[in-house]
Amino acid sequence: MRLKSRVPPLPAAFIFASGATLTSFAFAPFLEPLPTNTAADAVRIGIRVLVTGRVWWGLSIAALMWATLRQDPARVGILLMPEVILAR
Repeated sequence: MRLKSRVPPLPAAFIFASGATLTSFAFAPFLEPLPTNTAADAVRIGIRVLVTGRVWWGLSIAALMWATLRQDPARVGILLMPEVILAR
């Protein structure tokens, strides 16, 4: 990513987030039964999820992609290791 990256941080974050979204929609029906919410609840929850995801996840991934271009690969690996511990 640091030596041969031709994709700016924001499009890279968008592609990453889009892939994660599509994957989660593909696996969601197999992991849990569908909730029984009303249409108004679904719209309200959907808007909240999209806004939160766009602000928090999009900015954090864009910052990661920006920093990755400027750091050594070993340092990036060390900085990403706490993600494994915290994600558990």
